[in-house]
Amino acid sequence: MQYLQGIQTAAPIYNGEITGPVRAYCDADYGTDEDRKSISDYFFLFASAAISWQAKKQIMVAESTVKSEYAGLTHTAKG
Repeated sequence: MQYLQGIQTAAPIYNGEITGPVRAYCDADYGTDEDRKSISDYFFLFASAAISWQAKKQIMVAESTVKSEYAGLTHTAKG
């Protein structure tokens, strides 16, 4: 607990410079769960550090891998 108290105001320092673009990666599996719904996941990187990520079951049953990947890409764009 002392460690967490000591770092609650800590933040990464980049010397005031943007070291590169924010990169996004996403993927989706195709209906591997029991209910045949795919799972989408994404993560965003800034300066080689993960700044945001999520995995979420899709609300629809995709009819193909293309539709599953497209739904994952849409989910990433909203992230």
